[in-house]
Amino acid sequence: MKQSPWKPETVEVDFVTVSPEEFDRILDEWAEMVYRHLCQLHEKDILVPGTSSPNTAESTGTDV
Repeated sequence: MKQSPWKPETVEVDFVTVSPEEFDRILDEWAEMVYRHLCQLHEKDILVPGTSSPNTAESTGTDV
């Protein structure tokens, strides 16, 4: 069954005035969330020290 696109009957726009300090704080929070999301290493992408490919190191007994 094909779904029809959602078409809202009305759209409400709510404006809020904030101080420059509050705006900077909100902007910093958003920037931190985006940075953490984009820079997050996925487990499959983690390089094991001393190897050239992800997750392929075998223990040699000299690991720290």
